[in-house]
Amino acid sequence: MEGRDDAMRWWWPMALVAVVGVLLIVAQLRVDPLDDVDPAYQRPGLLDLGPLPTPAPVLPGLSYADRPTLLVFERESRPPCAWLDAPELDDVAIAVAIGAPDGASGHAECPGAESVEDPWELARQVGMRTPRDGGFPVGYAIVDADGLLRYRTLDPDMAQLLGEIGTMVDAAVRP
Repeated sequence: MEGRDDAMRWWWPMALVAVVGVLLIVAQLRVDPLDDVDPAYQRPGLLDLGPLPTPAPVLPGLSYADRPTLLVFERESRPPCAWLDAPELDDVAIAVAIGAPDGASGHAECPGAESVEDPWELARQVGMRTPRDGGFPVGYAIVDADGLLRYRTLDPDMAQLLGEIGTMVDAAVRP
């Protein structure tokens, strides 16, 4: 009986270690190379709101209407054109910054959206964080109707979260 008690005493800690190990492996499998290196700063980007709002960047060819503007940061391999005409984005101006590898500008044009000539410079001026893979950021920033940058965040799943983005755009509308 004593041998059995010894086995039970060591069995449950080993099982607990195995379960925790499996959970850690599963968590690492869900890491996206487009995610922020520090997940605490990704969606909705609340931790880095300290310096916000700030005046929105001014670049040639980029204008802010007298309404909120959604700055969409995407990669050439994943142009966002298919979801930009969503009803959640009806009352917002949209500017698309598409980055290509090696600091180049992407070549995708999205109907109804303004294209940014220098996406890397816009990403730098907005303060977009660099994703895990070190490439061009994938996410969005929101400029309010007064031309103030209100939100910025990496978000590789933004097409799936249009309701959430619409809520933040609505919050950026002048009262």
